[in-house]
Amino acid sequence: MSTDKKHIVLCNNASLPKRLKKKKDNLLKLFYEGDAKNVDIRLPNFIKSQYHLNNRLRDLLEISSSIFLADRKVPRGTNSDLEFQSWSRKFHFIIKVRDHMFWNRPEIKKSLCKVLSFMTGDYSYDFTFQEGRATTPTNLFDTEEYDTTINTPTKVILFSGGLDSFAGAVEMLEKTNDKVYLVSHNSGNPSTAKTQRIVYEKINQLYPNRTQHFKFKCSMSGSRAPDETQRTRSFLYSSIAYAIASNIGNNCLFFFENGITSLNFPKRADMINARASRTTHPKTIKLLSEFFTLLNDTTSFKVKHPYIFKTKTDVISKLKDLNKEELVNSTVSCSKVFKTTENHTHCGTCSQCVDRRFAMYSSEMEGNDGDGIYSINFINDSIEDGGDKTTIIDYVRQAIRFKKHNEASFYDEMADQLVDVIDFIEGGEEEVFNSIYALCKRHGEQIYNATSKMRQKHDDIGSIIERNSFLDIIKERSFLKPPILLLVNEICNKLGRSIPISFQKNLPKNENDLNDKINGLISSEKAEYEREFPSISFALAKTIPDHSLNGAALLIETKFVRDKTTPSVITEGIAADLTKYPDDCHKLFVIYDPQRKIYDDLKFKKGFENKGNCTIYIVR
Repeated sequence: MSTDKKHIVLCNNASLPKRLKKKKDNLLKLFYEGDAKNVDIRLPNFIKSQYHLNNRLRDLLEISSSIFLADRKVPRGTNSDLEFQSWSRKFHFIIKVRDHMFWNRPEIKKSLCKVLSFMTGDYSYDFTFQEGRATTPTNLFDTEEYDTTINTPTKVILFSGGLDSFAGAVEMLEKTNDKVYLVSHNSGNPSTAKTQRIVYEKINQLYPNRTQHFKFKCSMSGSRAPDETQRTRSFLYSSIAYAIASNIGNNCLFFFENGITSLNFPKRADMINARASRTTHPKTIKLLSEFFTLLNDTTSFKVKHPYIFKTKTDVISKLKDLNKEELVNSTVSCSKVFKTTENHTHCGTCSQCVDRRFAMYSSEMEGNDGDGIYSINFINDSIEDGGDKTTIIDYVRQAIRFKKHNEASFYDEMADQLVDVIDFIEGGEEEVFNSIYALCKRHGEQIYNATSKMRQKHDDIGSIIERNSFLDIIKERSFLKPPILLLVNEICNKLGRSIPISFQKNLPKNENDLNDKINGLISSEKAEYEREFPSISFALAKTIPDHSLNGAALLIETKFVRDKTTPSVITEGIAADLTKYPDDCHKLFVIYDPQRKIYDDLKFKKGFENKGNCTIYIVR
């Protein structure tokens, strides 16, 4: 997807300026009123719950809703796309507003574009605000004269129905006498709305007359979204909470999310830009605070992030300390509820489900989080989908890496990521770094302990380990191998099964014939390999003109040991080939030896593999 293409979004019956009209651009119109309605935004219902919202807050909710819906309607690239441009989009929103002079202030537009660009990883956001949006009163109290401020101390908390926001609400209610407003975005998914309702009802039973639940519905209408990344949902969510906080006279809101999820350090090389979610990243939180302060005119506004230095295990342990562990099973952490089956609340393999399961074991709460809530029990069940397997291996590998770090090695590896973190968290640079290091180190130790406990529990039961289950991965220690070696193993396993079958009746005519067959076998699985290992490019040497690597991280060379070919000739050929390729490129030599002329496989491979960045795979 080229960044030259712009997505122009018309909202609230705005008109398209002639200067913006270009053939190559994509035009999207959003309507939530009238016969042409194509999205569902329940702003009037929400205003009724608040009695009155001023024009600026109404505009904010329409703007944030339009951004969220356009984000879902305009697809990004596929998971196998490696280019930054493939996952980044250009947006230009043209929106009719009520407070026209305010929204066209340069500093407002600049702040709005800044927070959205960082949060989403998209290429750019532009806005044209047109005057002429009318406001119709929704109830008798919907007038400027109605005072919505309250005198009772009240906290406004974003409430998703997940573990972190639930723990934050419970902790706030336990440790203060304040009222708590829980704010939810209703995306139209019935299971999410049901979860939020059930969890709120349990909170309300525990703390009667202390809480109130506000829901704002903003969803697609009539069709499923082509893009499920939903990077802008955080902006919509926080805008809803800001509208409530501002309306009652508060100057802050609370975003409860554990620090490992918020920091979201990349687990592999391709997890950059829009690939890695920044919805509650410290820089996002700071940019949101700055934007809402501008909306407040003169009064500072803060988005507070109390769990920034807590792991998921820490959050669950807090509920345990508060004797609320029996309520954990009511919460839903899954980020892909659309993948769940009828009798389950969690898909079981998305990053949030994986994080939850490990944290439950680490906090000794796995009994409160039974296998029955997951569509796939990745611990014991076979994981067929390559993407799911990659999610789990990446998660554990990163945690183990954190566990092994000391302060110096952690800084060396994470320096680039820390630049966008340390400056946006309150405290001195050294203090913040030490807190982040301690957070990641603790997370690594917790996940390592959880992994050991999963294995121990299986050993106690003595059941058979299912192939491709997480227990099988532990047994093979796959999570300790770098991604390129995992790809090499996948390719070797495929060739080890396929080559003997392909040449069962007729041996290859020559090495070129062997190379053609292997190329065909690898090409048939290429899409799967690229999906599972999107950051690793690979190629067969024979298919690259003049052996030019073209940026390939893995090069595959084939050798055929036949009647007149001795092992020494193959050895000399490999040694010569190794001098032609860069040291940082991994070389896989696939050697077909149907007549078993290589007598000692280990000795044959050892001399080359000990030099590094080389794998010898012998097939018979």
